[in-house]
Amino acid sequence: MKNCMMADQRGRSILKHQPVVGDEALEFSRGLAPSTFGFRYAAYMDRNHFLPSGRTAVKHIADPTLAYVMTRYRQCHDFVHIITGCGRSIEEELAVKIFEWKHTGLPLGLLSLLGGAPRLAAAQWAHMRLYWEWASRNAPCSRHGEPAVPMYLNVPWEDMLAKEYDEVVAYTGITPLPQFLEKRQQH
Repeated sequence: MKNCMMADQRGRSILKHQPVVGDEALEFSRGLAPSTFGFRYAAYMDRNHFLPSGRTAVKHIADPTLAYVMTRYRQCHDFVHIITGCGRSIEEELAVKIFEWKHTGLPLGLLSLLGGAPRLAAAQWAHMRLYWEWASRNAPCSRHGEPAVPMYLNVPWEDMLAKEYDEVVAYTGITPLPQFLEKRQQH
């Protein structure tokens, strides 16, 4: 993940400045207009009774840069829920984990899929194929040398809070899961 961040200008900037998402970002987001990315973030966090400060600190990683990368991975998880339009059901959480695996290569996403599969009904399990396709289409890629979909750790989410949600979607190139599923139903 560090290498992917180092290979991207935004990622290098994030590694250099090491922004941390704190409770003040959530408080700021609560006061934003309903059409903003930050408002959706605050609504999600409040609905689930989450606080950015509630995440356990990264331990057992001696290298400070690698420890920061893992901290960023954890902190960005909630932003991934917002940008992808996924809630917190087991099915949606697994969709997010597949998405994260496609972006980071961390096996946690696949392990979560294996662990969560027994909790899914047959119809829910059948959706995993669609979620895999969606995550694959939203995996980091570039067009003409420019990132079309950046690895999500390279997105300056902290700077996106006051922006319109649709603007953030356009910036990231990520298609929210509900939009993807809607398009699939139309075909």
